[in-house]
Amino acid sequence: MAVQISNVIGTNIYRMPDKPLYHTGNKVLIGVAVYPFFLFIVGAEVFYVWINRHRSRVWDAMTHEENAHYLSTTADKGNKRLDF
Repeated sequence: MAVQISNVIGTNIYRMPDKPLYHTGNKVLIGVAVYPFFLFIVGAEVFYVWINRHRSRVWDAMTHEENAHYLSTTADKGNKRLDF
């Protein structure tokens, strides 16, 4: 079944008018291979911006005394801390 699906996709990417070097088909396959890298980079950036904004909101909502208490009692290390 997977072979049949790949044949359908292959016939839609490699078309007869694009013969013999398949410039358009190869461009499509390169685009499909490169797209996940850009998607990962953008997704990671959005995630970390969201996490940093959340931590900043929590940290800024604390009073000076609560900040000092958090710093002295937290067991969080590294990037798990609110003041990272």
